[in-house]
Amino acid sequence: MDTFLLATKLRVPPQPHRTIHRQRLVDTLERGIPQHKLSLISAPPGYGKTTLLVQWAHGSSILVAWLSISEEDNDLERFLQYLMAAWEQVQPGIRESSLGMLLSTTSPDLAAVLSAFVNLASSASDPVVFVLDDYHLIEEPSVHNALIFLLDHLPPTFHFVLSSRAEPSFSL
Repeated sequence: MDTFLLATKLRVPPQPHRTIHRQRLVDTLERGIPQHKLSLISAPPGYGKTTLLVQWAHGSSILVAWLSISEEDNDLERFLQYLMAAWEQVQPGIRESSLGMLLSTTSPDLAAVLSAFVNLASSASDPVVFVLDDYHLIEEPSVHNALIFLLDHLPPTFHFVLSSRAEPSFSL
């Protein structure tokens, strides 16, 4: 992983020691996520969005690529670097692909990067869910547009779960 990327943003957080386990919601996520390309968990701060996703991710049979969003991720190239690094955590070898090569260049062609992402996902054998925690921190339209492109073109085995304090600024 590139040294400028924070490894802690790419790990499913540990489960809290004292928490209410919401089995019905966890089961709903496990059954529902594979049926939809995008799932949105939206609630005010402190309502347990991340805790629910952590409970689900730790018990899921699906590969979960986790990214904890920060305000600095409002740069499309940085966002895509983190997305690829999250994928690398659950499917090692992604960095050696055409996607990794494109993102390792200075000023990569971002349209080519998105196409490479889709092409690589189309050849993947295992389903993957990308959890983007705190997505409400993303305000950059180019990041929203990239996510829309991926949602429109990814194979049915790839999914996104957004955890946010508000609905995203793009049409659901």
